Amino acid sequence: MKIITKGINIDITEPVRDYLYKKMSSIEKFINEDTKVEVELEKTTNHHKSGDIFRAKVLVWNKGKMNKAEKTSDNMYSSIDLVQEELFNMLSNKKDKKQTLFRKGAQKIKNLFKRG
Repeated sequence: MKIITKGINIDITEPVRDYLYKKMSSIEKFINEDTKVEVELEKTTNHHKSGDIFRAKVLVWNKGKMNKAEKTSDNMYSSIDLVQEELFNMLSNKKDKKQTLFRKGAQKIKNLFKRG
């Protein structure tokens, strides 16, 4: 997995980068080794009156398909947590659906052999 990080209106420090890599490592079991993961971290202050708002956006390019997750929060670490959780759920649901379809097809073939 290749992770590309980009900061908008914020410098990505080593602790934030380490935390991000640790969180993104949880999705490795759902993707290939040559998958490209683009992470965009942004700090917005112009139109929010309640202080700094942080946005985390993740694009996962896996087997030619793109999965996108985006979350905002008042803390950089919590926005990373939220986007990781959404991405984890999205990728695990796709994997479960693929396995279910495979098992359903295998069961139909097994039933054909039983009857024949």
